[in-house]
Amino acid sequence: MKKSLILLVFMCLYKISFAQINVTYATANNNLLWQIIKKSNGNYLVVINGTDKTQLPIIDLTKIFEMNPQGLFIDSTILKKSNQDLFINRLIPISDGYIGLGQIKNKVDSHPFFWVIRMNKQLQPIQDTIISVARSIVAPSVAFDRDSNIIFVISELSRTNYFGKIDKRGFVKSWKIDTNALGISSNSLIIRKDSTLYTAFFDYRFVTFDTAFNKIHESKTVFNRTIIGLNSTITSLNDSVVSIAGKGVPNPTTLNGFRHFFGITTLSGREIFKNIYSTSNDTTIWGAWNYNSDTTKLGEWYWGGTHNYIYGASGRAFSQSSFLLHKLNKDYSTKWTKKYGGDAYYELYGVLATDDGGCLIYGTRYDYNNTPKYDAYILKVNADGLITSESSIPLSLNTVHIYPNPSNGFVHFDYKEPLKDIQIRVVDTKGSLVHQVKLSDGVLPTLDLSFLNNGVYFIQIMEQNQLFAVCRWVKGF
Repeated sequence: MKKSLILLVFMCLYKISFAQINVTYATANNNLLWQIIKKSNGNYLVVINGTDKTQLPIIDLTKIFEMNPQGLFIDSTILKKSNQDLFINRLIPISDGYIGLGQIKNKVDSHPFFWVIRMNKQLQPIQDTIISVARSIVAPSVAFDRDSNIIFVISELSRTNYFGKIDKRGFVKSWKIDTNALGISSNSLIIRKDSTLYTAFFDYRFVTFDTAFNKIHESKTVFNRTIIGLNSTITSLNDSVVSIAGKGVPNPTTLNGFRHFFGITTLSGREIFKNIYSTSNDTTIWGAWNYNSDTTKLGEWYWGGTHNYIYGASGRAFSQSSFLLHKLNKDYSTKWTKKYGGDAYYELYGVLATDDGGCLIYGTRYDYNNTPKYDAYILKVNADGLITSESSIPLSLNTVHIYPNPSNGFVHFDYKEPLKDIQIRVVDTKGSLVHQVKLSDGVLPTLDLSFLNNGVYFIQIMEQNQLFAVCRWVKGF
């Protein structure tokens, strides 16, 4: 009873009045292409945290849009509230929709809350839970137990840790605060197959907990302290052995010259394999911030990060960098290493292995040459590392409304600012192009799409061959 009362003090279940608009996205230094997950239909959901500067006070928001396997954006959703900042840091598929984990911060007093949002398959919010935290939190590490509950650990910048369990309906079932300064974790939580023990990686060591989040074991320092937990990713190979991909340093005592690191270790800290990748002696090679490794169906590995990373640049630096991607064989030996970019400042946030043996690599690209331009940037590469598609999303607030929606064929656009080199593309739910209009300059025209069959379509607005907006439109009543 005492635990339930404490939990109720910290929690507040409520409905948020969300604005959901079919638009593209916002610009600010805190815009991040945070995560890409695969849908059951083969498409991908892309999660961006951004900013809306069209209102005062300026608000932070979360934008989720759908991309097909060919890199074509076909739908979009915005989650925002006028007096709060809303960020989703982890979007987790469940059987009947999605659960998002993130943070809400009040504009009035800047007080932060841990945020759990349950959404249906159409990304419509169903319910929300918020839990008060003392300071801003980093992205949670999550894993599933055998009953499909989500187990999570999150950290404040003050290094206070929060542990909890969320059931498949999106309700927080348990919550525990630990102020023992365990460190900062990221993608570093694993659960034993029998769900009786949870193990998280903190800075240089593994800490194992029981199901009530009581610490029962702490490993010795692993890999001679060559891993820093802030952006490491661990993958369970069995109940006692894991892989770790993260930042490594040749000399742990000086913490100079960060390199890409991949290793295999037992949870007790016994080293099985390690490799520190070095491509130059004067360049910082930083691991991808959120999801820096993933495995293919054949048991091979992708592992990536940023080559010539500029610490503290927040995605914008006047320096050339590249996405750096390694592919490893089943025995962890390197199959190939490739760089992508070098003509702007690139910063990698994640990698995701694809069913064809290739990989999605994603992050931001800041073109500081000529007219500075800051984009979310996604590359699809095949099993040999060759680029098969490139998707770029300008991180600038471009709000386009279409009306009426649904309609019997005529579509009007609510956007009056003149554009240049406009291309309007209409695609069906399979991603096939069914209509196209090209204009050199001017405002967006009224479209006559009465010749199309009734159904769902996606209207993409391109400016100078860059995606400007994408809107979901229904033909027929």
